[in-house]
Amino acid sequence: MGEPAIRCLTIIAALAPLALLPAGNAEGEWLQKSKHDLYKEHGEEQERWAELRSELKRLSARHVRWGKEKAPGRSRVVTLNPGYPTSSAGKVEVEWFFTYVGPSTQLEPILLDWAESVQRGTNNNVRLIRSPVRSIRGRPGMDNSYDAIYQLIAFAGRAIGRERTVNREMRKLVSENARSLRTEQDAERFIQKIGISVDQFRKAAGSEPVQRRMLETTTKLEEISIRAEEVRGGANLMPRDPILLIAGKYLVQGSMAGGARNTFRIANRLIRRELEGRRR
Repeated sequence: MGEPAIRCLTIIAALAPLALLPAGNAEGEWLQKSKHDLYKEHGEEQERWAELRSELKRLSARHVRWGKEKAPGRSRVVTLNPGYPTSSAGKVEVEWFFTYVGPSTQLEPILLDWAESVQRGTNNNVRLIRSPVRSIRGRPGMDNSYDAIYQLIAFAGRAIGRERTVNREMRKLVSENARSLRTEQDAERFIQKIGISVDQFRKAAGSEPVQRRMLETTTKLEEISIRAEEVRGGANLMPRDPILLIAGKYLVQGSMAGGARNTFRIANRLIRRELEGRRR
């Protein structure tokens, strides 16, 4: 048998197993397509996060302050029915879900300036609640272990009455190296460095209220995201900063609102609507 014939038989032998695979919409082809779609979605989400970072660099408090409003429209906000109970009697509660690692670092100064302008404009009838979460769906390439340890430090710091100090120092740390906190030992070294008792931190971090609050906050955001997708008919609602829940029933977030600026302006309109409804 000549060399060309041997080469031909070798090729046929190599291709023979492929003939045994189901054709058309076979499972193997479906899995390959599914994997391709996942890579595509991951790339698209990376682009959206890059757009958000770019927007936040150009954004300032004057763009989003109280008095600058935008009609929410049907496609810009999801109304959750039933809503979630709030703990701010007599005030409109605005809950901000975030992770320390990510664009939240750039967003917070703007958000706090916005919240201050809202307080002035509404005679302190609005309460902002920070809710650090363990994970945010749609934030690709990030290990949730980073978010989890930051969340633990945040809630423990709140429990011992040092929330402002802890929050400020963690923001500084994130801007330098987000991956410097990965374990509870890292957290304890950090706590000691900023002048807080490690024993006090350990007691708070291991307490039932802190552990429960950590789980409840992350679970709540996941549940809200799923409910929002159902309301929107399965639309892609991968959360992006800012993510605001107003009065326990209005979900406004960058991916729906068309960016951070619109998120705050829509929030202004919804807060005004809620306050006017309570006066009637």
